Amino acid sequence: MQKRVVSNKKIELQTKHTYGMFEKGLKFFIKYYFVKNFYFDLKKRLEFYRIIRTFTQNGISIQTSLRLYGDMIKKYNNDTSMKFLVDDILRMMSNGARFERAIAFWVPEQESAIIEASSQDVANACEVVTNFAEN
Repeated sequence: MQKRVVSNKKIELQTKHTYGMFEKGLKFFIKYYFVKNFYFDLKKRLEFYRIIRTFTQNGISIQTSLRLYGDMIKKYNNDTSMKFLVDDILRMMSNGARFERAIAFWVPEQESAIIEASSQDVANACEVVTNFAEN
């Protein structure tokens, strides 16, 4: 029977790795909370809907539209909060979620319900939500 010897260095590395993952998760949660509750207000949501509607009306898929919008943000105004939001929606969609489900985490329930009801046509859904939110 062999004895396992665990060195202090290995334990130290495991602890740093665990703490690093916790720290990253905490930073993500804080940023998510800030963006959702303070940054992504009505004005930002309307801008988001209008841009996505414009892309999708021109025959561009929703994922490509989000990538293009993310590239525009990075290139022209470097808005890290909006880039974070767009990247998170893209991440959820790449994991198999539909657009309606991915955006539901970020928008109020009423807007989410409208988008889900119009899920077959994203451009139309964005237009209806924009009209609803403006009134």
